[in-house]
Formats: sequence, structure tokens, C-alpha cells
Amino acid sequence: MDAFFSFFILGIPGVLTYLITKGLGTSTSNQQSNTELVAITSLLWIPTILVSILLFNLLYFFSDLILTATNIAYFSKFDITYINSISTLKDNIDPFIFIFFFSIIMIISSIAVSIIAPSIYSIFIHLVNNIRLKKKHAKISPGISVWHKFFILKNDEQPSEANNEQSLLVQMHYLDDKTNPIYGSLTFIPADDKQKKQFIIAYKNEWTELIEELHHIKGNFSVPISRTFFDADSRLVVNEIDRIKLDEIIEEVNR
Repeated sequence: MDAFFSFFILGIPGVLTYLITKGLGTSTSNQQSNTELVAITSLLWIPTILVSILLFNLLYFFSDLILTATNIAYFSKFDITYINSISTLKDNIDPFIFIFFFSIIMIISSIAVSIIAPSIYSIFIHLVNNIRLKKKHAKISPGISVWHKFFILKNDEQPSEANNEQSLLVQMHYLDDKTNPIYGSLTFIPADDKQKKQFIIAYKNEWTELIEELHHIKGNFSVPISRTFFDADSRLVVNEIDRIKLDEIIEEVNR
């Protein structure tokens, strides 16, 4: 029972909240070391279990109020009581009905904490940056990698598709070889920058032909670039093409 209590109460809430946070995209998808993972899940465990206990006690109070008014002794039948200490929480775990409902409550609490956590983190970063500025240090950005900012987050300056998604139109080449760039729309990008940097590029031939035709029609044409990603290890350069300016150029050529 002690091992199950440790797993159910001390293990699941923090890990569940961490996984939901990653799934909702409210945290970076980078892989953490074992030490970092233990620290993150431990920090997430505290608000998750507190919210779970609060929700359980509220539901217990109102349910018991209704059941008592109808002369139904439901909770006393299973020896389920208010959670006001570790011992009462441990005693409540004995009935399977408690495990079932408390598991649902923990899932709800994990989702709630996952949604609220980024806002709390932003406030924390704001306070830290105020202290750093007073000490004449540079600000720190939220814990999102350059990879995540460039490839995963939407660029609000570029148009979105009808489904509110955004295709990343790019020009790719190596720093030492700019003669044969690759043009296309990135449709698959690894979420983690520690994975192999593999891409799926759609409409490569169509975009390449369009760019070459614009070069041919307009001698002084240069591909409009909005942002550039550079990987110092592989020397890979990924330029995001400015769709708005490119569409303006195409309209000008078609007149």
C-alpha cells in the first residue's frame, strides 16, 4: 500500500502535469536531463496535488450535503472522509471508488495547472528581469529555444491559412554554398532541437520554378526574407521568405 501511495500521490500528479504541459505546447519540447525532469515534476506536483485536494474536498462537501439530506450514507459506507492530512489521504486510497474519482480530479487539476503555469512563469520572468536591469544585466527570455521560436511558434507577421495554421515558406542552403538553394514549404519539423534536424519540404519544384521565373522576369529581383535561422554546427541557413512581400512582387509582375 505504501508503494502504491507513493506512486499514485507522489509520482503521477507532477509527471501528468508535465506531459500535459508539453502536449498543450505551453512549454518547450526540449528533452531535459534526469535531474531537470525530477526538479520540474516536483515543482509541478505541489500545485497539482493542492488543487486536487481542494477540488475533492469541495465535491465531498456538496455531495455529502445532498446525500445526507436524502438519508444516504454513501461516504461512510466506504470510509471516505475529508482530506486534511497525509494520513487521511492515505486512508482514503483504500476504496477503489476513491481512486477512480480522485484520478479524474487529478487529470482536471493537471490540465488547469498546465494552462495557468505559463502565466505564472511569465510573471516570475518579469520580476527576475526587473532585478537584472537594476544590476545592469541583460534581460533573459522565457525558457524557449531558438529552434522553438523559429520553427514551432507562429510568426504573427506572416499570413495564416484558413485552418489558422501557418506554412513556413523557406529558402535553405549551407553557409558555404549559396549557389543552389532549396525552396519549399516546410510541412514537418522536429519539435525538439536535440533530434536530428530532418525536414519534409512540400512543393519544392513549384516554388523553385516560381523563384527562378521571377529572377528571369525581374533582373533586380531578390527573395524577400523576414527571418533567418543559422545552425552553427551544421552551418545550415534557413531563411523564412516574407509571403506578404513576395505576393506583392508577384502581383506587380502580373500587371
